[in-house]
Amino acid sequence: MIGWGAFHATASITLTFPLVLHMNNRLPLGTEPTSTVAEFNLWTMRWGSAHLVPLGHTYWNAPIFWPRRGAFALSEPQPLTAAMFAATRTLLGPVAAYSFVLLVGITLTGLGAALLAGRLGADPVPAAIVGVLAQSIPFVFDQLGVLQLTMIWPMLFALSFLVAWARNPEPRQVAGFALSIVALSLSCGNHAVLFGLSLVLAAPVLVSRRWHREATQRIGGIAVAAGILIAVAAVVVIPQQGRLDGFTWRRATVLAGSGQWSDWWFANRSWPGVIVILLALFGAWIQRRDRTVWFLVALAAAAFAISFGSRLSIFGWHPWDALRSTVPGIARLRSPWRSATIVQIALVALTVPAVQQIWAARRTLRRTVLMAAIVSGIAIGHVGPGTLVAADVAQRPAVRALSRLDDGGAVLYLPFAAGPGPETFQRTTGVMNELLGTGHPLVNGYSGFFPSDHSKIRDLTGSFPDGRSLDALAERGVQYVLADAIWLKPRRDRLDEFGITIAVDDPQGILLRLP
Repeated sequence: MIGWGAFHATASITLTFPLVLHMNNRLPLGTEPTSTVAEFNLWTMRWGSAHLVPLGHTYWNAPIFWPRRGAFALSEPQPLTAAMFAATRTLLGPVAAYSFVLLVGITLTGLGAALLAGRLGADPVPAAIVGVLAQSIPFVFDQLGVLQLTMIWPMLFALSFLVAWARNPEPRQVAGFALSIVALSLSCGNHAVLFGLSLVLAAPVLVSRRWHREATQRIGGIAVAAGILIAVAAVVVIPQQGRLDGFTWRRATVLAGSGQWSDWWFANRSWPGVIVILLALFGAWIQRRDRTVWFLVALAAAAFAISFGSRLSIFGWHPWDALRSTVPGIARLRSPWRSATIVQIALVALTVPAVQQIWAARRTLRRTVLMAAIVSGIAIGHVGPGTLVAADVAQRPAVRALSRLDDGGAVLYLPFAAGPGPETFQRTTGVMNELLGTGHPLVNGYSGFFPSDHSKIRDLTGSFPDGRSLDALAERGVQYVLADAIWLKPRRDRLDEFGITIAVDDPQGILLRLP
């Protein structure tokens, strides 16, 4: 197991190269156009790793969007990933620990896929090949700048335990499945909902006639799994959902996050790759009489349909919109298209019979052609870290001075983000990382959902300094403003008029004390 772990770790480093050379000071973005989301996830890891037990108000009351409470619930908390981050941040530093956690996630994807391949009948070498195919899934590298979306490994472990339990209802298999779903929920709630929905639609295919003879074992196993999931939901999922009461996405936003037919065309964002498709078709044909293969086909079909979200219409009826109106958890999913990763996972699993048969033939030419095809498919696919952006959590002089003040006064950063797009929040997420640990909460912030008064604060502070903006800040108990020096320059002459004092005057940022 250690040897194969090293193999898949090497594959992770190779597929993301040259990330390993820049782990100390850069973050990978994949196809993300800006560093906002990556820096926000770095902040999430740092906050989560400092509060490893997600219980009580301390965990959820992250120091952003002051004076709102429960701000950490507005985005993916990722407590399991944060725990992995906590184990390495002291040794590596926060930026390197972030990339290390990403590489660990991709390595676990390879191990999970290899375990699933073994359960589907593959020998160790073919299983490792399938593991590498899973590690190079296009969705992951497309979303490499969105840490939680790269954590697909729990789905592969869940499928391996589910396949084993379908054949033999042993307690360890159902426990393994439940713990894998727990790991998925604690890594990416978005994946957990989409995967759970896909499983509900596809799992009936696994049911066979002999199950009635094992009814007691299977019902008991399902009860155990349900108990484990409910226990975890009570600790993390339910508290978060309670704090999200009233937050849902508008249909227009969900429609924009729903897939289209063009997404699945050759070389577009949902395209799984020619080699994977051909091997999956060959594998499905070889094992066409196997119920497990039909389950994987059903899983791919269910996730494919889900990916269209609000665009899916059946004689004018929109099933996704119907689910959104009745299930709060689904109403809080912005992008159903992300179920494309489940399609790609199922297709990789379907390659197992083909890879096994070609490798087992023990013909050098066939093996060479197989490896050449897979390597070529990966090479021409979308792998690599994408843009590597400089990242530094070091504090500027104004923030260092603020950290020495123990009054806990709230801080507003100016200029405020100009609009709702991630590209407008690059400075904000940088300041979030700088202020973390200073004891001073930030009025600004970035997350999945935003407080209802966020745009109002942007409008009120746009004319700072004036009576209107200062009244709004006083109402919220804000004591300090951290301002960009260039932005503040044409406004400096008005500071004395409103009794605002300059605490730190530095080109990297000016700290103002409000009256």
